[in-house]
Amino acid sequence: MKKNFFALPFAVFATIFYSCMSDGIDTVTLPDGRRSDVSSNSAESSSSDASSSSENTVSSSSSDASSSSEDTDSSPSSEISSSSSDCVGESWKMTTIVNCERDGVETNTCTGETRIFPQLKWSVWTPKTPATCESEGEETRTCLADLSLPQMQAIPKLVWGEWKTTAAATCEGKGVETRTCPDNASPAQTREIELKWEDWKITTPATCEREGVYTRTCPGNASPAQTQAISQLVWGKWLIDIQATQNTHAKGHRLCPNGDRDDKSDLTLCGTSQDNVLYTPEKEFCQDGTTVKEFCGNKTTYTSTQFCQNGTTVKDLCGNKTYTSTEFCQNGTVKELCGNKTYASDEFCQEGTVKELCGDKTYSSNQFCQNGTVKDLCGNKIYTSTEFCQDGTVKELCGDKTYLSNQFCDFRDNKLYKFVTINGKVWMAENLNHRTSNGASRCHQGNSAATGTYGTSDADNANCATYGRLYNWATAMNNAASSNANPSGRQGVCPTGWHLPSDAEWTALSLASGGSGANGNQGTAGQALKAKSTLWYTNTGTDLHGFSALPSGSYSCDDCPFNQAYYNDLNYGAAWWTSTQQNTSEAWLRTVYGAVNILNRTYYLKTYLYSVRCVRDN
Repeated sequence: MKKNFFALPFAVFATIFYSCMSDGIDTVTLPDGRRSDVSSNSAESSSSDASSSSENTVSSSSSDASSSSEDTDSSPSSEISSSSSDCVGESWKMTTIVNCERDGVETNTCTGETRIFPQLKWSVWTPKTPATCESEGEETRTCLADLSLPQMQAIPKLVWGEWKTTAAATCEGKGVETRTCPDNASPAQTREIELKWEDWKITTPATCEREGVYTRTCPGNASPAQTQAISQLVWGKWLIDIQATQNTHAKGHRLCPNGDRDDKSDLTLCGTSQDNVLYTPEKEFCQDGTTVKEFCGNKTTYTSTQFCQNGTTVKDLCGNKTYTSTEFCQNGTVKELCGNKTYASDEFCQEGTVKELCGDKTYSSNQFCQNGTVKDLCGNKIYTSTEFCQDGTVKELCGDKTYLSNQFCDFRDNKLYKFVTINGKVWMAENLNHRTSNGASRCHQGNSAATGTYGTSDADNANCATYGRLYNWATAMNNAASSNANPSGRQGVCPTGWHLPSDAEWTALSLASGGSGANGNQGTAGQALKAKSTLWYTNTGTDLHGFSALPSGSYSCDDCPFNQAYYNDLNYGAAWWTSTQQNTSEAWLRTVYGAVNILNRTYYLKTYLYSVRCVRDN
């Protein structure tokens, strides 16, 4: 008997289809336990042979039964006939459905034979969400010729590349290291690096004859070595070894703190006292008749308000203090030179450079002075009082307000708006609230009829601050022509650098948010875009991307002017214009309501007033 494939259960049909596509071989288990490979192409001939054999057997059995009927009360022909009737028709039944996890099994309910259908094959893993260096991705695979749900598994995070120096650090300024993600799947990351000076080391010891030198170096000689002077040591008092006589000088010695010894045989008395005021006229002189001093340079003397610097130069004392050649005197205070330069009291030294004080404060090389206030540099840049630093980038203040990296400023009226990136496009995350000069925008006045001046006022109210303004299509487009391009190329009422999205752009947003169908008019995009807010009277959203749609309502104007208009749907729904008209009097828009999950695509009269969301230009 031939099998009628269209009468088989779908799972059996799929299994046989798979087997035919692979090698067409079924494994058959006979009643005695033996397994045999039977070609599916021979099934028909086998069935035919079996049928023929069955006919012969029945015929023979009937004949035998007839001849022996006289010797027995039972009727063998009746038994055989009854047994044959149980196996008439399709006797193979699927007992285990084949899929990609196991073999399938089909059993003959008459003979007990079984046929094995080989396990189906999975398709190759296909990425669904790419992995980045900051988050895992997801890939999926499906079971061929089977209706089972696809399998999904995580794609491990990508591994950041090694940190590489993009701006070398010195001991006087920070450098920058950068690392990238493979295929630029995540934005490159940067970090500051800095070097620290080694400890000061004595490279030339001071003696009682000269100054010494301290030196410090920067690792890798990234900055030139720095030096500073060590004050010259002072000889101790003369110690008399042989007293002077009428005809001879005294002989003695003096010691330096470093252990050096100076012996002299021509010591002379300074003044009238014999108490440690002997000196040698070749190198010393008697200052003010009481104090022995060494000559400065070429036998130069100096007063008690002066000192000898480095053995060569006479300097005035600085508030009764001496100072080295790497220092100077500023209004009675000893200061270090700044890159070999002196500076005034309203200046300071910043890493070898003279800078003006900021008010009365100093500041580091990664800071600057703004109108008497110390500020940190912004990515190595200074900025004015009308600017601020946002994550290393100089931005213009919004009026007098700073703002976060997920906000931007509409400089027409200095209003701030949040934005969010969805499917590669940057969308406003709140409705536009710009009061147009033509007086055609409105704040929602509450769900009621609008008559008289109640309907004509474009004044601000609390609803504008929460839900944004409502615009007719001409105002939303700023009287530009219709466009369904992606991007639309129509700025309309949007701020500079932004545009009114087209119907095509809204469709792309819907499909990226759980919408389905040709125009994203089905699915759950509406639920994904609604804010998690109790302002919705029912069925608050999941706010999948941070789009944060609020129930801003609408303003109906069937018979303008505005004294024949109505405010509707506040707390119940929201609607946004597209840049695409449906005909000369109507334009496409997107709506979402609390009671449903879809992002609906529809069109209404251009005279109606709806909300506006803008998209940033590429």
